[in-house]
Amino acid sequence: MRFLVFTLCTLISISLSAQKVSPKKLVKVAEEFMAEGKFSDAGEAYGAAYDVKKDKEKWAYDAGYAHFRARNYSKALKYFRPISKDNAQWPLAGFFYAKSLKAIGSFEKAARSFRKFKNNWQGDPNHDLLGMVENEILGCEQALTMEGAAMNMEITPLDFNTESEEFAPTPFSDDIIYFSTDSEGTVQIQRSQFTNGSWSVPIEANLPQGPTGHTCQGVFNPDQTAFYFTVCMDDRPWESRDAVCEIYGTMKQNGSWTSPEKLRDYIKMDGQTATQPCVAHADGMEYLYFTADREGGQGGMDIWFCNREIGSETFDFSFPENAGPVVNTAGDEFSPFFDSEEKTLYFSSNGHPNLGGFDIFSSTGSGMKWMKPQQMPMPVNSSLDDYYYKKAPGSDVAFFASNRPTIAWERTTDDNVFQVGVVTNVLAQISGDLFDQSSSKLVENATLMMHQVDEMGQSSLLTTEHVVDGTFEIPVRVGFNYMLEVVAEGYAAQSREVKSDELMQGTVVTADFQLSPSSVADVVTTMEPKNDIDAYTSGALADTKLEEINEWNEEEVDTWVEKTKETISMPDVVSTESVVS
Repeated sequence: MRFLVFTLCTLISISLSAQKVSPKKLVKVAEEFMAEGKFSDAGEAYGAAYDVKKDKEKWAYDAGYAHFRARNYSKALKYFRPISKDNAQWPLAGFFYAKSLKAIGSFEKAARSFRKFKNNWQGDPNHDLLGMVENEILGCEQALTMEGAAMNMEITPLDFNTESEEFAPTPFSDDIIYFSTDSEGTVQIQRSQFTNGSWSVPIEANLPQGPTGHTCQGVFNPDQTAFYFTVCMDDRPWESRDAVCEIYGTMKQNGSWTSPEKLRDYIKMDGQTATQPCVAHADGMEYLYFTADREGGQGGMDIWFCNREIGSETFDFSFPENAGPVVNTAGDEFSPFFDSEEKTLYFSSNGHPNLGGFDIFSSTGSGMKWMKPQQMPMPVNSSLDDYYYKKAPGSDVAFFASNRPTIAWERTTDDNVFQVGVVTNVLAQISGDLFDQSSSKLVENATLMMHQVDEMGQSSLLTTEHVVDGTFEIPVRVGFNYMLEVVAEGYAAQSREVKSDELMQGTVVTADFQLSPSSVADVVTTMEPKNDIDAYTSGALADTKLEEINEWNEEEVDTWVEKTKETISMPDVVSTESVVS
């Protein structure tokens, strides 16, 4: 449980009814909770103060933001809603309001809200935040596409989940799992075993302990001769953005574990954090992947790697290198896991277009050379946080952590551990150029749709991408047939098939297009719009329901009309604004 203080809640409810605690005192308490990283309590205190004095919009913003940080999105929406349209006074309220809508899975409304925020933005037109908004809109579009094609997979919460945090699962085998939990107040690593059809009551892991602090995110190396884990200083909540964490290691020698030692100072630089280790073996070397906010990265938390010789008796790793801009973004990348057999890195990111929060991605490669990351399908990914994906060795199951609600725990404020069948993820890549057939020049600003085709010839849309510069690269899973469709203004739509026997692990298949000019009639016939709105819009605008439009006020309707004029001009039937990345 994220620092829920029952005494505070009781104080708020009783004292306010008796009018004995002033809203200003509640705000002071809320500020102290925010400083301590106790976001749920801060949100309750700010909200109680605002509920008494509705003219204090700052308290509404502070309550909404505190609940957003606590991942209580329904309460965040409650306090952001009344101020979300006041861009002059509260420029970020609309952004967090839209993010909260996306988190609860309201993708259509979230996309509209992100567009409103972008249209009403009064700050720097080149601000990085606007790029983030475009990413969020694209994520909403992907979610609406993926909802209809979600894989039939069973996601099972494990028996040992509680009202506390359970996260960072590390399968030791197919029936033993280690994970991290704050059920005892301080984070520690525990162990559970699958026996008689259920997971046993967890016990503390019989592993060496580091210094005083939150001990979590433990992993074994592949031959189980070393164990790595994170220690976060206990003067801050372990999940706080400014928590300071370091990676420790211990080796198994003569049947016993050595005393843990902190990895070299160049792994965790002064004033920064290093956490979430993952270990893989390749070419006689032991590779350590981890997450850090080191200088020289792409922004936020990035994935880094270093190595040492297998069998080395010291933790003298090479100097860390950044995994590069294909994997890392200006946002945060978390929880790396490298599958040596697939040569694939699994990780979570909130910087790549996503369904909401952190989504799980995979990318084939090594070092700093990676294919474009591929998003794991629904229901592995959700509109909430999904991370710490790891496969059990020699098994067809994987484990991950998420704050998605379950039958037992309806809250979204805490993480639980889940089990899922392994998604085959051996990757190849389809890349190509879009040429004008008459001039051989690249065709810019086209829309590329990729479908997966089954043995019966039935197709399902997997992704829609905006090809800005005429060149595209798409990671795909091997073993499937794909159909690519290209639509561009002034050109006839064109498609081509890529057969499964062309795609081998790590290969790049070239699929160029020669586009020929088209008449208006050709474009309209090719697109076959489903309804009047589809004929003039795409993406979230196409998903806008007429009954929802009827509920908008005059200003909202005008904004929608103007936005439509900007993105739609007949005979350019296809609008690509909604998928700009």
